[in-house]
This record gives sequence, C-alpha cells and structure tokens, in this order.
Amino acid sequence: MNSTGYNIQQITETKTFLSRFNAFRDRYRIQFSATLAVIASITFVVATIIPIVQKYVSDSGLLQYLTVIIVLDLAVTIYRQQRPENTTLIKNQDDSMPKLIEVVEHCKTDGVDLLEYAGATALPLIRAIQRNGVPFRLLVKHPNTVSGIQKQRMITTLDTLYNSIFDNCEGTFEIRCYKLPYTLRGRRLGRELLELGWLTPDIKRVTAFGHANPSVLADLSIKSNDYLYHFFNKTFLDYWEDKNTEDGNVVLTKLLSGTKKVRHK
Repeated sequence: MNSTGYNIQQITETKTFLSRFNAFRDRYRIQFSATLAVIASITFVVATIIPIVQKYVSDSGLLQYLTVIIVLDLAVTIYRQQRPENTTLIKNQDDSMPKLIEVVEHCKTDGVDLLEYAGATALPLIRAIQRNGVPFRLLVKHPNTVSGIQKQRMITTLDTLYNSIFDNCEGTFEIRCYKLPYTLRGRRLGRELLELGWLTPDIKRVTAFGHANPSVLADLSIKSNDYLYHFFNKTFLDYWEDKNTEDGNVVLTKLLSGTKKVRHK
C-alpha cells in the first residue's frame, strides 16, 4: 500500500473503429433500424422478381441474416428503454445500503472510498468490504472537532474498526480523520456505483447527520456519469491530503491515552 492507501488510476476509453461505429449507431438507432428494414424489404421484392437474385439470396442466407440483425437491434432498443435509470434518487440510507453491499464483491480492482461523518451507520458496508478483501479508504470527522456524545461515538467507531473489523488485516485498508468542515457524504465502490449525499446539522444534539437524508446513486459503468466520479474523487482527495488530516490509528491512540492497546497492520 502506498502513502495514499492504494492506487486509483483513471480509466480511459480507447477509441476504436468499433466503438465509434457503436456510438454512431446508438445516436441514430431509429434511422439505422429503419434503413435495415428498407434494405430487407427491397431485397425480398427484388428476389421475387429476378430469379438470379432469388437464387443468390437463398444460397447466401442474406435475407435471414438481415432479419436477425433487425430483430436483435430492436431487442436492444427495447431493453435500453426498459433499463433502470443510471442515476437514481434514494430516500435514505436504509434504501441505499443493500444496493451498496450488493456490488462490493466487484470492487477488488478499483477499491472503495468512503467519505463519512461519524462512520457508525456505514459499519455494515465496511464489514462487507472486509469480508471480500476489497482495498478500502475511509475518511471520518476528527473526534477532536466535535464534542459530547458524538465524540464518544466516533472514538467507539474507530476502536471497532481497528480492533474488531480490521484486526489482523494487512495492507487492505487505511483510515484518516479530517478536520475540514463537513459538506459531502459519499461512497465510491470501484467503477460500479457511487452514492452522493449531504450532511446536515443536527441542531438539537449539536452535531450532524446524513443517514436519514436523500442521496443520489450513480452507475459508474455509464460513461455519462464520469463527471460525478471525478467530482467525488477530487473532493475525497482534498480531504485525504489536507495537512490537518490525521491517521485514524494515531488519533485513536492519543484519545485513549495509552489505556488500550491498539493494533494497526
């Protein structure tokens, strides 16, 4: 693991003739299907009039080939129309968490980045990440920037992470505590899924919360969502690399004042 936890490389799409053709076809799909249908119809008519053409079409299977192409193209069109939206609005964390956990196993190559506040409500997701051996980085609010019950809650979460969930794990995770003001709450799971939400003030308890807030789920396998990926990645790195951001194990050790042995691999 390097100084930033693990390497994240921006995925670039190689422009090939086939990819350009597919993009052109997707843009003009209706015209493309109509053209194929017209060609098939003309071929059928000509074949019934001119014997030599009929023999060629029959021997070569051209008409059957065009028919298959048209049917497949129509099937793809129908599938895309029925396919769920690649960016959806989620009511709260209870609705988004099962979807996030479901894709964890597909994230071993690109890892997972979580930008949290206290991090306690993300523990089910973090446990799934640990079980699947997925490279993992976590940002949580620095306990020294909050007070009261919330501070103790953050200390407990850090202790659970280091001495329970990731006890004896080597080289797959890193946790840091940020001191910058809270704004965004986000979870990037490889190049599979991205959740973006908001942290809002909990005035009564003098803290913040995000688990009950709505969020946006974006399918990162769709290139049109790349701007969301880059937005989150930049925000995460700004917090991660800030000079006042501290290693979570160091923070926990200081807060416990040496009263508990904390192990970090």
